[in-house]
Amino acid sequence: MSKRHKNPTLSDLCDLVSGQKTGHSSVRFTGIAAIDSAKETEIGVLVEQDYLKEVATTRAAALITSKELAAELPSDLCCITVANPRKAVADLLKFFEIKQEDQIGIHPTAVVSADIQAGEGFYAGPYVVVESGVTVGRRVKLHPHVVIQRGSLIGDDVVIHSQSVVHAQVRIGNRVIIQSGSKIGADGFGYAKSRSGMVKITHQGGCVLADDVEVGANTCIDRGSLADTEIHRGVKIDNLVHIAHNVVIGENSLIAAQVGIAGSTKVGAETMWGGQSGAAGHLEIGARTEIAAKAGVTEDSEPNSKLAGFPARELKTFLRGQAHLDRIEQLKARISELEKKLKGRGERN
Repeated sequence: MSKRHKNPTLSDLCDLVSGQKTGHSSVRFTGIAAIDSAKETEIGVLVEQDYLKEVATTRAAALITSKELAAELPSDLCCITVANPRKAVADLLKFFEIKQEDQIGIHPTAVVSADIQAGEGFYAGPYVVVESGVTVGRRVKLHPHVVIQRGSLIGDDVVIHSQSVVHAQVRIGNRVIIQSGSKIGADGFGYAKSRSGMVKITHQGGCVLADDVEVGANTCIDRGSLADTEIHRGVKIDNLVHIAHNVVIGENSLIAAQVGIAGSTKVGAETMWGGQSGAAGHLEIGARTEIAAKAGVTEDSEPNSKLAGFPARELKTFLRGQAHLDRIEQLKARISELEKKLKGRGERN
């Protein structure tokens, strides 16, 4: 719970999200919830047109919504209207978040090298391992069974969840969150053919996560072979993603679950990747490119592209192709009918 208001009023919440209040409520709010499950002391979320049908039966004390949807609500309904409801919901969720007790210190079962440099508020939970030469910033939290290998550099306010491994010489910026089971800076997949078999290519590049990066659970980001693998500021990565060696991801990109990006591909800023999409190696993906789910990118893309399908092509082209596929059965029937007519004419002649 935020320290500013233990149980805020409607006016308090309105001020928090810089919204406009409609109606009056004496309720002291205890939380935020979906419109169809909100209790009498909670504010309900209405950000999608499809949920308007829930307004008549919701128990929420008030609603948070957009200006467009507010116009369709009863005039006597308590609500907060905002220009960006999704951002407002995020702010309210953070406001009502139940804070865990701040953990500080090194657990007796943790193995922490004597020569590490750690800032104030450092926490190493049960069975954490921190190797020699590591530098850790202020208020860093390492949850149980995290491993930080030698020489890594971790900034301030970083949270690394259980079972994650940060490999040697990795650099992590400030306010980074790494969810459970992720591996940062492992060797990339690189081998050279020889007469005696495959020879492993040693990876001596680094792996860099800039400020405000978030990495989902069980995601793997490989270190570079010669150059660094770079995840730029503000990138958000979902669960089960693989980012190969030497890849560069531009700032504020969003990467959904099960995406795979092959080695040495350079991705521009503010790109969006749908689930299970991917890119071949050594490509240039332009800034603000949007890649649909399950698309496979095999060639460079211009900035602001919208790609779909395999091999990925412009979304409009892909949708036209899909429309033609849907008409194949109709076309087959028409061709069959024409063949019958032509055959009949031939027999008469």
